[in-house]
Amino acid sequence: MQVEKGVFQFKIPMPANPHPHPGLKYTLVYAVQTEEGWVVIDAGLNTDEGFQAFKEHLSSEGIAPQDVTILMTTHGHADHAGLANRIKELTGAKLAMHKLDSTGRWDPVMDAVAQ
Repeated sequence: MQVEKGVFQFKIPMPANPHPHPGLKYTLVYAVQTEEGWVVIDAGLNTDEGFQAFKEHLSSEGIAPQDVTILMTTHGHADHAGLANRIKELTGAKLAMHKLDSTGRWDPVMDAVAQ
């Protein structure tokens, strides 16, 4: 769905929802057009259904996978970063994420308790 010129929103399904709010059915993923190519923000839960939905959204909006130059995850939760490796492999995009998310050691609950 186009939300603004050069900005699309994709709903990536979460069939096996690990989220603390089980009513959620999908992750919102955004594709933003830039002069250097498309930037995808977040990836969605790593399922075959989600990956297929991502590819279908790209195709329906006329975005070629190789035109995605950057994939950025907002945080390391599985419903936002789970498909990152598969999307990176499909598109060849660079992956941008916070360094704590890249280690898999960030725990927002324990971080809040420690403060």
